[in-house]
Amino acid sequence: MQIFGGGDSNAGYRSKAEFTVTIPKPKDSLLSMKRLAHPPYNFDFSSYDFHLLTKIKEILRGKWFTDAEGALAAYEKTVKATPMCEWAKYSSKWFHRVQ
Repeated sequence: MQIFGGGDSNAGYRSKAEFTVTIPKPKDSLLSMKRLAHPPYNFDFSSYDFHLLTKIKEILRGKWFTDAEGALAAYEKTVKATPMCEWAKYSSKWFHRVQ
């Protein structure tokens, strides 16, 4: 059951257990909020269809490296072996998603 105060901005909600929650006035709650120019992390920028990283991980899976330099060299070799047309295709998809 919902109860509204007939135009009162402090509307409440009462459930069947007679529990009341008071909702603050919108202008009061907006004063305590800080609006950011952009969110610190946005799921729109982390594209789920950027599959090249998965392909690179699959190529390197199961390989063992003795040091960080060896792992970096194998990664760079794999990246260079990836055709530029694949990089262009997936990066353009990501770019259009961000817009």
